[in-house]
Amino acid sequence: MLDPISLYIHIPFCSKKCHYCHFYVIEHSQSFVDSYIEAITKEIALYKDVLKTHPIASIYFGGGTPSRLQVQEIEKIIHSILAYVTLCDSCELTIEVNPEDVNLPFVKAIKGIGFNRVSMGVQSFHESHLIQLGRTHNANKAESAVNDLYNGGFDNISIDLMYDLPYQIKEDWEKTVLRAVELPITHLSLYNLTIEPQTLFFKNKKILEPHLPDENLSLYFYKHAIDVFSKNGLEQYEISAFAKNKKYSIHNLGYWTGRPFLGLGPSAFSYWEGKRFKNVSHLKKYHDLLKESILPIDFTEKLEYEAKWRELFTIQLRLKIGINLEDFEKKNGQSPTNFSKELLALRADGFISFTNNQCQLTEKGFLFYDYIASELI
Repeated sequence: MLDPISLYIHIPFCSKKCHYCHFYVIEHSQSFVDSYIEAITKEIALYKDVLKTHPIASIYFGGGTPSRLQVQEIEKIIHSILAYVTLCDSCELTIEVNPEDVNLPFVKAIKGIGFNRVSMGVQSFHESHLIQLGRTHNANKAESAVNDLYNGGFDNISIDLMYDLPYQIKEDWEKTVLRAVELPITHLSLYNLTIEPQTLFFKNKKILEPHLPDENLSLYFYKHAIDVFSKNGLEQYEISAFAKNKKYSIHNLGYWTGRPFLGLGPSAFSYWEGKRFKNVSHLKKYHDLLKESILPIDFTEKLEYEAKWRELFTIQLRLKIGINLEDFEKKNGQSPTNFSKELLALRADGFISFTNNQCQLTEKGFLFYDYIASELI
């Protein structure tokens, strides 16, 4: 067998689109779902030669909202994949869920299919922020959903939280963070709000901007969360990721370390053999192409050699463990010393450090990663 790969399955259905969401999502309807299931099982079959020759390190069902599908529909996709693949012994199978879809029968059903990890979009435990974000659950439902996942047998539960929300103040965030660490979770992803085009927030950007937290408040939100998470056993292993008992996201570690992955479903991205490619962001086009046994690829971008390893170095630098420079050179055929000028400048400014051939972000570097990335790529 060849080296392990990851699979991402994009399920585009939602009950409604959140106000900050820029991903390709469509309203859930049974006719759309039937068309999607027919198409994605065909896409999986078209990749069978790849799937048969690479062990699978992780499978991630994202969206959209995978939990909008019926369990038997999710199972049909899983069975289509398992017909061709060999799973690594520690293969991670994650499904994203929304709190409103979670109950004990659902939890037991998805565990029975084979999922061993669940990621849930909580975003906030503050009611007015949930309404503002366009979420369809309330704080109590999010809490009960996590408990249902735990009581239903999942021992690897991740939640997402968002900060830098309009009108957000310290007290709101402190309560959200405290409520999060009281739950039986093993992983947490922390995101600051970015207002993207083609979202309701972008449409109302001029109204919202005066009410967004300033840089000092944003830094407080981030540093406060890190402090509370650390005191409650959630180790920071990446800029935005925290885990208990080393339950790191295998799927995301693949992204950060350059593991090849195939993205299946409308609008899904892939990274394969030094190329990035993206599927069409339209369910009918996606379905029609696959009906003709044509891979539904919208565009392909071949990365230039230097751009590829610069990008990989920069992404891998997100990890708290940093980068072993010798290992990076062996794996990629390029020494990061080729851009030593930029690295030395970043070290002089206190953003990165070098210890025993290891390059790592400093505490300051974690706070200003976007600037570091702009200097390296």
